[in-house]
Amino acid sequence: MMYADKRTVLRAVWAIVLTVVLAAAIVFGGGFIAPVAYAEGAEYSNVLDDLQKDETFDISQYPADDGDYNLYVEQVAESTDGELFLYVYQPYTGTDYDLTAASVNISTGINDNLYYVNYGLMLLNSSGVFHKYLVEGFEVKADALRYYDISAIYRNYYGDIDDGLAEGDTGTIGGYAIEVAKLFTACTVNGEVSYTCTDTTVVTIRPEQKYVGYVRYLDGYQPGFWWVTGYDNDRWYIAFDSDFEIGDLYEADVMYSYRTYKTTYTWWGSQSETEYGEAVTNHVVTLSQDRIVENELTGIWGVQHEWREIESVETFISTNDLTEETIQTLSDKQWVLSFASTEYIRDGQSEAVTYSRSGTEIYDVSILRLKFETEGTVYNLGVVDSMVTPDPEKDPDNNPDTPDLGNWGDGPNVLAIILGVLALLLLLPLLIWLLPKLITFVFWLVSLPFKGISSLWKSGEEKRRRRKEERAKAKMDKEFDKFHKETAKKRKRMERDYKKVDVEKLKQDIWSGRKEEFRLTDTERYALEHDDEWMEEKKLIEQIMYGGDDDYPDW
Repeated sequence: MMYADKRTVLRAVWAIVLTVVLAAAIVFGGGFIAPVAYAEGAEYSNVLDDLQKDETFDISQYPADDGDYNLYVEQVAESTDGELFLYVYQPYTGTDYDLTAASVNISTGINDNLYYVNYGLMLLNSSGVFHKYLVEGFEVKADALRYYDISAIYRNYYGDIDDGLAEGDTGTIGGYAIEVAKLFTACTVNGEVSYTCTDTTVVTIRPEQKYVGYVRYLDGYQPGFWWVTGYDNDRWYIAFDSDFEIGDLYEADVMYSYRTYKTTYTWWGSQSETEYGEAVTNHVVTLSQDRIVENELTGIWGVQHEWREIESVETFISTNDLTEETIQTLSDKQWVLSFASTEYIRDGQSEAVTYSRSGTEIYDVSILRLKFETEGTVYNLGVVDSMVTPDPEKDPDNNPDTPDLGNWGDGPNVLAIILGVLALLLLLPLLIWLLPKLITFVFWLVSLPFKGISSLWKSGEEKRRRRKEERAKAKMDKEFDKFHKETAKKRKRMERDYKKVDVEKLKQDIWSGRKEEFRLTDTERYALEHDDEWMEEKKLIEQIMYGGDDDYPDW
């Protein structure tokens, strides 16, 4: 049992309050009530001072042991500033190894809401075997009931005292995971905080039970201006087994960090420069047994692959052309988690003056949670799994895809074909410019004898006359065609706009003399021509003005 540390400024030591025993017993079904310890002044209080404020604290129960390299999380505590602290018992007091805790996996949800986040730890102070850490970036919730499910805590890895990766695995271990498997519950009632702690069940994956690697699929080739660019898909995966029997794996949370890179090489093959993108750390993805992923084909000759995010090792081996070394490595594993798919670009060939390779570096890969069924029972558990970084210099775990060249057998050299296509594309503008001239020349050459024969039968004057007539006819046809098109457009426009004309007002303007009929627009004239009343009036006027004297003798 330990004390919560709360920062205060310009305050004296706050009183320690012990209440709500009955409420805690009802809510938690027993456990203990932790008094609340406050930071004194502007500095964090000492870990041992906090502990000794508990009358039941017995320091003799925490002996030093230089053969014990574990970290034991004994208690969490909250501050009034919303900070979270861990009190850790570290038996090792020697100087050969730095066993300072680096990070911790905490879920603030439980049961179906279990979701672990990896937080960095900052050592505030220590006294003997007791260490006090601040959980960096953590903000205490305002809920009355708060959960801190801690599955694992991480420290530096040392090969001579810790379990290592399987033999032949060239990866490295970053954070070494140590089991915590505790659920701390904080409850606030009437402004007072009480704590309980219960043990939980976790899945432990030892480093030798895990392998992180990738297989590479051919997405295709694209010709560039000077060279060919090859696009590949790197499918990153974790193959693992555990001491916990897993009958059917449904979900998994995987944490990893990554950064992109581009390495440029000189023509003699030496590395000239590597540029890195911004690192993304502690990225968490949730994988599903039901989710199917495909590589994205880019360019020509790509090879389509699809896979489930969660599948058995047997399925993974049967659906990939793996190397014999990889098959041997996976032989004692049970499950494969495909957690990332990244692009690998081969820009140019090694024969070029300069060429580059672009891809993604994956590091600090760790499984945080597994949801699975065993003998009819569904489990949703935290995982104790060290952070593993695959060997960045290692080749893919499969035999690379080759282009499908149909009936060509082994076919010509792919690069030669692509370069030939590239050369054709470069010459295409010249061919487009030259082809019409070549056709014209051939036509002239073929027709030349016929023109010579024709000239024997026709005089030059007759030729000039016919050409003049043809040009005149062509011009006339063109002008007529233009006239008809303009007339059609004009009529279509009038048919569209004449309905907008106020015919009644227009007629009044004409009869009153405000508007002269010969000044009407084509649209207005078209509108009047489609007005029955106007046309009758016009007919009557014409009859009056131009009819015979017999009809109108008095005129």
